[in-house]
Amino acid sequence: LLADATSNTKLRKSQTQEYRIVSLSLSPADEAGTGKTNCPAATAGCISCCVGSPRTGMAQVFNTIMQSRIAKTRFLQEDREGFIRHLLSEIHTEEKKANADGRKLVVRLNTFSDIPWEVAAFGCIPQCFNDVIFYDYTKLHGRVKKAPENYSLVGSWSEVESHQKACIDLLLSGH
Repeated sequence: LLADATSNTKLRKSQTQEYRIVSLSLSPADEAGTGKTNCPAATAGCISCCVGSPRTGMAQVFNTIMQSRIAKTRFLQEDREGFIRHLLSEIHTEEKKANADGRKLVVRLNTFSDIPWEVAAFGCIPQCFNDVIFYDYTKLHGRVKKAPENYSLVGSWSEVESHQKACIDLLLSGH
């Protein structure tokens, strides 16, 4: 499920000797074609230009990239408990690798999605790993103020005025 930073150009730029970065790349919005979205607050603008879509980036060139994202999305949607168990196991493994290298593990679970991993329905994943740093962007702006200590959430701006207002409010309140 997880990939290290070398598999994602954007994350590769953040990789340092201090941090081991891994990410989960699900299909964005309803690109899996299941009728269920991974991005409940997605706007028309963000869907049309999403870097995780099959219309952009390496997924446009290599079909297997999008097929992998869709397979992981379907796994999550069809067997959430099994998916969460597997994800927890992989994060434990990645944490051991990071510790062995003398680095801190950093995890991005929403590379192209917007799932509230900090809530019980999605396993309270960040709360299971006090020594791991989690980070994501979200258009579900209410999540930002409620995020666990080790989960850095940034409000995502869009063309929608209510998203812009929510981002400004988050900035003005110290987020």
